[in-house]
Amino acid sequence: MAVQPRVATLEAFIIDTFSRIEANGHEVPMNKPDQLGGAGTYGIIGSRIFLPPQRLAMIVDYTPETLSREMRDTLEAFGSDMLAFRKRTDGNGTTRAVNRYHGEKRGPTSPSRARKQRPRAAKWEAGRRLQIHWHRRRDVGIVADGRFEYLSPPRLLTPRDLLDVPTFSNPLPSWLHLVSYPERAEQSLSEISSMSADLGTGRSWTPGILWEPEPPCCLPENLNVIARIARQVDVVSPNHTEGLALFGFDVPTETMQLVPLLEWLTRRLVALRPRLAAVVRAGPYGCCYALTSEIPSGSVYNVHSTAPPCVDVHWIPPFWQPGVAGYEGAVVDPTGAGNAFMGGLMAGLDAGKDMREAVIWANVAASFVIEQDGLPRMVNMAGVEVWNGDYPHDRVEALRQRSEARRLG
Repeated sequence: MAVQPRVATLEAFIIDTFSRIEANGHEVPMNKPDQLGGAGTYGIIGSRIFLPPQRLAMIVDYTPETLSREMRDTLEAFGSDMLAFRKRTDGNGTTRAVNRYHGEKRGPTSPSRARKQRPRAAKWEAGRRLQIHWHRRRDVGIVADGRFEYLSPPRLLTPRDLLDVPTFSNPLPSWLHLVSYPERAEQSLSEISSMSADLGTGRSWTPGILWEPEPPCCLPENLNVIARIARQVDVVSPNHTEGLALFGFDVPTETMQLVPLLEWLTRRLVALRPRLAAVVRAGPYGCCYALTSEIPSGSVYNVHSTAPPCVDVHWIPPFWQPGVAGYEGAVVDPTGAGNAFMGGLMAGLDAGKDMREAVIWANVAASFVIEQDGLPRMVNMAGVEVWNGDYPHDRVEALRQRSEARRLG
């Protein structure tokens, strides 16, 4: 029997630590334990909610001295088959990063401050090489968006890293999750092409690709390069703040203004012609998407045109929203929800679901991640996996019914 290909994240495992910026601007450590984190960790957990470990792939670069046995055991409890622990030999330990809080919220105190802290076009490429910048605590680091900063250098993964793990490369994955600056995305696309050619006559590797552009590169001056990459991936998916910033907009304060603006944004993104769809993740508003296949045949759109194609924008509400039983107190921390969303989306698409159903899976995956600090809890009860005391497919069915009622209403 042929081995089914896995779905893989090319993103990192990170140990997250936390600090708070006080009113006087001083940064102080938070009384909060270090946590398992990183876009790769949350992304693969989003897929794990729906797929067994032997269908997943994530490389964990570490050193035994900088990754505790307890943390490793916690990660392996989700399924050791999905993990490849690879000792770092570059003189650096397991990647660590600080997450900064302003009050009870992570990140800058205002959208305008966040915009000022984004590197300009001349700087984002240098930032990419350092992904974004790090310091050793005594030095002053350059913070990309005021909320996240590497404390030790990350090891950036590309598709060729999968070749280091036989179970991840034979066969090669069917889907890839990537969060990157444009240059790393283009490097990954080039490697996929060369790895496919290396397979020889009559064979090829054409994985589906879900791409989250790194937030600091979502600036109008980078639209051309982002458009070039979007045409070579299956799904391009910024969150709503990043997507609007790409076209020079801040997030409006009024919901009545936000919804039509996000629909315009989604049409602008799908006009970049990703192979499958543009998906905008909008946090408490759910998400919206548009399908490339629904762009009118023969239509030609300039990347910089403010008149997007006339395509339907489809909305799926978040699982947790006011009026849903259990909503009060359900949302604890949104950290990692967007990455988990992408993992759930990847699982749904790999399972052959259409975009609407896959997005429902994605929103459900995000719902489990926001219910606590850190990763959700999974236990096996009589052969059935239970996440945070609930069954993922029960949530899928509930959200499917709600989204259908919203569509018909």
